[in-house]
Amino acid sequence: NFPIVFEDLVIISGVMTGWGEYAVPAHRIVAFDKTTGAAVWVTSTRLRPEDTTYSSPSLTVFNGQAALVLGGGDGSVYALQPRTGKVIWTYDASTRGLNTSPLIVDGIVYSSHAEQNASDTTTLGAIFAFDGRGEGKIAEDKLLWKLPAKAVGRSSPVYADGRLYFVEDGGTLLVGDAKTGKIVTSKKVGRIMFGSPLYADGKLYVAENTGKVYIFKPTAEGVEQISLVRLNREEIFGSPIASHVRVYIPTTTALYC
Repeated sequence: NFPIVFEDLVIISGVMTGWGEYAVPAHRIVAFDKTTGAAVWVTSTRLRPEDTTYSSPSLTVFNGQAALVLGGGDGSVYALQPRTGKVIWTYDASTRGLNTSPLIVDGIVYSSHAEQNASDTTTLGAIFAFDGRGEGKIAEDKLLWKLPAKAVGRSSPVYADGRLYFVEDGGTLLVGDAKTGKIVTSKKVGRIMFGSPLYADGKLYVAENTGKVYIFKPTAEGVEQISLVRLNREEIFGSPIASHVRVYIPTTTALYC
């Protein structure tokens, strides 16, 4: 995950160890003064996590309160006060680390993983949604909806016009209703997915690991493919971005614009 700036703080996280109360390894979130580099606060998740985490945090506002939402190396989704590091709420999604970045739309948190579910360790993966405007421990029965056995562990979700777009690790694009979680359609876009899709200019850009780059137009039935380019002998681990009417796609050998 990458650093994020909030007001006068730079906030980073990772599995780390130190001394004293920080001697036991944990996924910790640390805020530094962006001018001096001095540590302002440290928040620890559960000790001795199974994994590290690549879940980059999302900044949002719940009920007028600023919040930093991220997936933990211990398998839980956390919302923290970015000024203090105080935990607002947690949801135990998995027994292992989370790598996707949470998506928040109008107070609703959407996320996913591809590991064992905390509520059912016999099932791998899930897509889920819950209201982020609460506090404390979010119980399983408080979820708005959940789709188990959907292995979306690397590619973060995208929202547009009431629809959610997820790509499973095995390269299947899932289009779902954001309110109910019902899958509208699914489409195979390759074999391996690492990067996240991009929604820009009314279109969905999907760059699959083996070099397939798709452009889709959302439709009432799901998506319509309007472009497919295959980059030979190049792999794509990053996500496309849009800036100033251009789309940028990183590969293992080049940066395309």
